[in-house]
Amino acid sequence: MVLLLELHDVDDLLDMHAAIEATQAAFAQQGNRHVLSQPPTMLRAPQGYFRSVVGGLLESKLLGTRLGAAGGFHGGSTLAALFELETGRLVALMPYPFGALRTAATVAVATMFLARADAHVVGLLGAGRSAMTLLEGTMCVRDIREVKVYSPNTRQEFARRARAELGLDVRACDGPTDVVRGSDVLLVVTNSRQPVFGAADVESGLHVGSMGQPHELAVDVYRRADLVIVGDRSQELELGMGVTHPLAELDPDDSIWRRTVELGDVVAGRAGRKDREQITVFRESQGGWGDVALAEWALARAKERGLGREVDL
Repeated sequence: MVLLLELHDVDDLLDMHAAIEATQAAFAQQGNRHVLSQPPTMLRAPQGYFRSVVGGLLESKLLGTRLGAAGGFHGGSTLAALFELETGRLVALMPYPFGALRTAATVAVATMFLARADAHVVGLLGAGRSAMTLLEGTMCVRDIREVKVYSPNTRQEFARRARAELGLDVRACDGPTDVVRGSDVLLVVTNSRQPVFGAADVESGLHVGSMGQPHELAVDVYRRADLVIVGDRSQELELGMGVTHPLAELDPDDSIWRRTVELGDVVAGRAGRKDREQITVFRESQGGWGDVALAEWALARAKERGLGREVDL
C-alpha cells in the first residue's frame, strides 16, 4: 500500500527550523558518503521546462524523486515520490511545496557552519520570490541585526516588506558594492547571466551564499575565497539545458576546482572556516537527496498525525 497525501495534508508539516534540522542530517549522510546523486533532467516543452531530480539517502533507506514544472508554466505543480531502498517499493506520493524551503534551509546550514559566529549584517543581492525565505533561514542560525538589499527594480518595496515581516533594520542600497562591503553574510539570488559584483568588493571574513543563476558569481570571486563549497559536486558539473557552472568551465586541474569541497565535508568536520579572516563561498546545488530528506520528514509527521490515505498502486 502507498500513502497518498494531498496538499492540505502537507502544507504545514515543515517549518524553517524543521527544514534546517532535516537538511543538516541529510548533509551529515553526504559527509559519510551515504547519498546517491545525479544531475537533474530537464525537458523543454513549448510552455516552459519540466524538471526531474532523483536521489537517495542510504542511512534513511530511501530513494526518491521530485518532478514538476520548473519555469514557464502557469500554475504548475510539483510532486515527490518515496521508495524503499532495499525493495524499490513505492511508499508515498505527495505534493512538494517545499522547493524554496529546501533551498533556504541548505543555505542556512552552510551559513551555520561557515559564517563567523558574530555575523550580524546580511547583504542581499536580488529581491525575488526566494529572497524573504533566505533571510528567514539565515535568521535561524545567526543573530541578524541589519540587512542591506539591492535589486534593480524592487529593492525599496522589498525593504519595506522585510521590515514589516521580519522586524529587522532593512536598508535599500543603490548598487551591489554598497551591499557587499561591510556585510558579514552575503546572499546572492539573482537571474543575472553575468557576475553581479566584483572580487575587489569582497572583504576579509565574508561568507557568500549563492543560489541564483550559475554565473551570478565571477570566477574571480571563487579565486578570492579561502574555501569554496558546493552542495553537490556532480550537479555543479552538469547543470542541464546547455548551462554550465563557471567552475565547470575551468580546466579540471585548476586549483579552484581541486580545492572545492561539498557541504557534507564541512558538516562532517573535514573542512571549514579556520579563522575569522577567511572568505568562504558556498554554491547551493539542485536538490535530489535533499528533497528526499524533506519529503521523509513530511511523511513521518503525516504518519504521526494520521494524515493521508493508503491506496493500492
